Amino acid sequence: IPELGSALGKTLRGFKEEMKNPDDTAIDTYEDAEDADVYR
Repeated sequence: IPELGSALGKTLRGFKEEMKNPDDTAIDTYEDAEDADVYR
């Protein structure tokens, strides 16, 4: 499922960014993912 892979990629990237730069801006990445609520 392309959508799932895309969402997973976004959340993974957002997670790594948050690890490097713990900031509220990293949360913006999750907004684009369909499963945003699961990762918050």
